[in-house]
Amino acid sequence: IERHGQLVSREDLMNAVWGQVVVTDGVLAQSLIEVRRALGDASQNIVRTVPRRGYIFELPVVEGEQLNHTEHADGHPAVAAKQPAPPAIQTNQPAPPAAAARQPAAATTRSRIPPAAIIGAVLLLAGAGAAAWWLAKTRDPAGHAALPDYGLSLSPPADVASATRSSIAVLPFIDLSPEQNQEYFAEGMSEEILNLLAKSPELQVIARTSSFSFKGSKADIAEIAAKLNVAHVLEGSVRKDGSQLRITAQLIDASDSSHLWSETYDRELQDALAVQREIATHVAQALKVTLAEHGTASPATSTDPAAQESYLRGRFFFTRRAPGDLALAQQSYEEALRIDAKHARAWAGLAGVYGAQMAESGLPVERAVPLRLAALQKALESDPNLSEAHVRMARHQYFVGNEKLGDEHARRAYELDPDNPLVLDHLATRLAWHDRMDEAMALMKRAVMLDPVSSIAHGNFASYLAAAGRYAESRAERLAQIELSPTARPGAQADLMCLLILERRFEEARAMIPRLEPGDVRDKLSAMVAHALGDTASAQAALAKFAARPDASAALIVAEIYAQRDDREQTFHWMAVTRQRVGPDPWSSRNWSESWSLRFSPFLRRFHDDPRWERVSRVSPHETGG
Repeated sequence: IERHGQLVSREDLMNAVWGQVVVTDGVLAQSLIEVRRALGDASQNIVRTVPRRGYIFELPVVEGEQLNHTEHADGHPAVAAKQPAPPAIQTNQPAPPAAAARQPAAATTRSRIPPAAIIGAVLLLAGAGAAAWWLAKTRDPAGHAALPDYGLSLSPPADVASATRSSIAVLPFIDLSPEQNQEYFAEGMSEEILNLLAKSPELQVIARTSSFSFKGSKADIAEIAAKLNVAHVLEGSVRKDGSQLRITAQLIDASDSSHLWSETYDRELQDALAVQREIATHVAQALKVTLAEHGTASPATSTDPAAQESYLRGRFFFTRRAPGDLALAQQSYEEALRIDAKHARAWAGLAGVYGAQMAESGLPVERAVPLRLAALQKALESDPNLSEAHVRMARHQYFVGNEKLGDEHARRAYELDPDNPLVLDHLATRLAWHDRMDEAMALMKRAVMLDPVSSIAHGNFASYLAAAGRYAESRAERLAQIELSPTARPGAQADLMCLLILERRFEEARAMIPRLEPGDVRDKLSAMVAHALGDTASAQAALAKFAARPDASAALIVAEIYAQRDDREQTFHWMAVTRQRVGPDPWSSRNWSESWSLRFSPFLRRFHDDPRWERVSRVSPHETGG
């Protein structure tokens, strides 16, 4: 606020608020999420993020004695602009009891925020514990989410106090090799240890996505533990020189940064798998929990050091996903399989590459689908108990229309790995498709708890919340997604604007239009706002443009525009047109995303109580025998 209208870098903000206390980018991001919540700044008109640079407090600010003494309806003096500014931003905070019966003041040309809200936001920003509090809120208070179709249930998450005593985050081990070229090997070892620990039903293990997000961070253990809401952290290092390994590991109690256990191992490369098991066993003993019984390696992991090293390299590239990494991942997985043709995880990884290439790199569906199926069959032949292979096979079977077989694999994946965020996300999708939204959201809430700094998890959760009509909660998850991943910003900004339109906050929505990338989504949302604000000529011109196009995407947009106008008949007419244009086999065509949006667009789901809804929204290959 002191530098309103000026760019404040992340480093300057950290130094000004926390001083010499070392905090992570994640703590800053989560604190800013809370600031925006306190200010009701869903559209980021007040605190604007400048990607990779910092933040700007956008509203004009004057000193207290210079304030224009316009008052809000609740009697608080306003922070007023001296010049025209965006329309008044409404805070989402509950009104004080004394003001509960009063009506909000009419919007003026001055933007203002009660000083109390600003003070509260600054206090939130100054408290590094705000992030931990926010994460704790994502726990499901109801606890149990039944999944009768799968014959399974989701174990209720414990309260924060009890959960943290049996919880751990495994940080990526540091590469201390002479040539600094073994990052993939160091990370692979720590991931394997994480997987072994995750097999303990008594231990809550934070997912790789979140734990590994602290790679290269200068944050201390206490901050990392607070961010991830865990009581213990395992860190270590790997030095690989030829066939010689030196591996160190330390288990740390986050409450006082004391070492509960530490060890150094000098071994041969061929002993790497045994060392991983030893470390996991010692950690379990220190935490007084029990590991699942296995040998030194599961059937999914090759006992050949060269094959395992190639697999770890492939996993590293697949996860990093920089330009060209999918090809490098495929090359590494194939190299692992040339050495050991029964390396189940390498087969599952290769199946993942084919799926990603189909979605991201233009690999034709007719080529990708049989390649993925063959790889998954090999993975399950090599290890029938590999949950990753089962969940990928479930997705494959749904994709080709075999729902019954897909359900069987989904059930098995959950039985094998009930706390795997990938499995939880998949089951949530399945439940949502069958309109069991409460259960789907309970699963996604648990996935977010286990993978708290995954932008994908927050984004998926936001989508379900929006479809269920819980717009304020969805907006909070979208803001979290944006803060955690700048690359998610363009699409998430559009989703935020959708939420503002659904909440009929049209002036705020209009202010977001310049932030959206040019294209159909921007034109669609602009048409909705224009119609709501009385610019019928522009709205009709945009509608006519989309209606004249022959593609399924345009028909879907027309249906959504009519839905926003509450025109039920036209909405269902254009939903039917979309369904017809999608065709009988949507998942094997370029129109698969329209099939999904027909069922989950928050604009269209408002009419799910209509008898026509099920007929026009569900598009499934099995309906035509595909």
